[in-house]
Amino acid sequence: MVVKSAFALLIVIAMILPTKIAIGADLPIRLDRWVLTTESVQINNPSMLNLSESVKSSQSSRNSGSAFFKSLLLPGWGQYSQGRKRSATAFMVGEVLLISEIFMERTYAKWLKDDYQAFAAQHAGVFGAKGHQYYIDIGNWMDTRSFNEKRLRNRQYDDIYTDSASAWSWDSDQNRREFKATRLASDHAGQRVLLLVGGLLLNHMISGIEASRVPKSQRKVSLESRVSDEMAILQIGITLP
Repeated sequence: MVVKSAFALLIVIAMILPTKIAIGADLPIRLDRWVLTTESVQINNPSMLNLSESVKSSQSSRNSGSAFFKSLLLPGWGQYSQGRKRSATAFMVGEVLLISEIFMERTYAKWLKDDYQAFAAQHAGVFGAKGHQYYIDIGNWMDTRSFNEKRLRNRQYDDIYTDSASAWSWDSDQNRREFKATRLASDHAGQRVLLLVGGLLLNHMISGIEASRVPKSQRKVSLESRVSDEMAILQIGITLP
């Protein structure tokens, strides 16, 4: 009778807890941020079953939150604090590569910008600080006169360049095309910087979310049952990081 009651208790616990119990095999248990320390069943009377249960919130919830913020700040830090050096290395290497690529693309974009501005000064007579739209316009038109005539026909009076300091005139159409190609390359490099920054932020978010999840490999489960004539004890110990 005592043995049958003990096995009946095993079935009840398996139904209540989000676990699967396989006697004689590994015990796959899924507990989200909870630790079941001890389940004790004392049978003093065959007609009465006293269940003493102690369930407490584990430190895993706080550890997961700490790991999340660590990896959100520095990808891989949370994984490293959990002892998962391989995952930590992957996120850290990704972070270094993204930052390096951002630095190189920004440097390349600035180098091209300086180059096409100097080229415009040499071949189109452009001097002084100018806005980005100005360099787009001079790359599409040979000189100020042709640009203004087109704007007048379209009644775009606000877009006309009337200041003599904004005048330009290319010495050849080939140089204008070369200037435009360099300016476009600089703009594309700047756009890649924005994409890489987005990837950098995404790496932080993914690392934080991944660190907040408790790896299955770090869940330690032990099962022990003892049955005597007067008492049946089931002990389930679960350790989460």
